[in-house]
Amino acid sequence: IWLSLKAVYDDKQQLAYYVGTFSDLTQVKKSEAKAVFLENFDAVTELPNRYQLKEFLHGYMTNEATYNQPYSIMRINIDRFKTLSDSLGEHDTEVLLRAVAKRLVEFAPDALLVSRLSDDNFILVFSSTQGNVHDYLQKYADALLISFNNPIVIDKLKLVITLSIGLALYPEH
Repeated sequence: IWLSLKAVYDDKQQLAYYVGTFSDLTQVKKSEAKAVFLENFDAVTELPNRYQLKEFLHGYMTNEATYNQPYSIMRINIDRFKTLSDSLGEHDTEVLLRAVAKRLVEFAPDALLVSRLSDDNFILVFSSTQGNVHDYLQKYADALLISFNNPIVIDKLKLVITLSIGLALYPEH
């Protein structure tokens, strides 16, 4: 709530009274909060967006504690997404994207970040300080692909989607 007061003077420039106005700023504050959220998070999946990914990676590479520490980026795309999207329609496509995002988050509790880059592009960032990172990421990617053999249910429709996965390792790549 915002209170605005204005002094009112009479003809002799003597204070006569005050006029007060109350304004409810609840909607303004909600709109501001929503704008800040949308600057940093994807509207459909509520995952960190491209901007947050960039900020996270910059922070990770410049933070004294993690500077020059190895990390890996896993890029995930939904195969034939355009065809799926066109046949499902906007609402069901958003349901699909939320389900994929949820599954990625649940499947990657050790990820430093799970982010939606755009459309059907998701990014998972992992610390690569464990033993043989190549084997670990290969096993993880294989298990992730297998986990998507379980259908995603949208209304009464059961969708089994496939993914394409790319990996990059820092500082190797």
